[in-house]
Amino acid sequence: MPSVATSPGPLDADRLSSARDAALSRARELGCSDAELRVECLRSQQLRLRDARLEGATDDIELGMGVRVVVDGAMGFAATVAIGVDQAAALVDEAV
Repeated sequence: MPSVATSPGPLDADRLSSARDAALSRARELGCSDAELRVECLRSQQLRLRDARLEGATDDIELGMGVRVVVDGAMGFAATVAIGVDQAAALVDEAV
């Protein structure tokens, strides 16, 4: 299995590995010849200034994952903003 990159934030390596394993296991069960799970973490920051003085700031993190599968020569895709083992396996069902 490919390694999972670790970085600080809401997704630790164990959680990513578990989601990956669940998605790929479900893909095998459903007869997919190819499958990939992509997890995305977007961090955004906004600063509001007036006359060079800080009026406000926001810091936001958005998470999501998508799965692409190939089964019987056809490609399927599904995505969600929910992150977890159950959601990863359910995405494969949706993609197939």
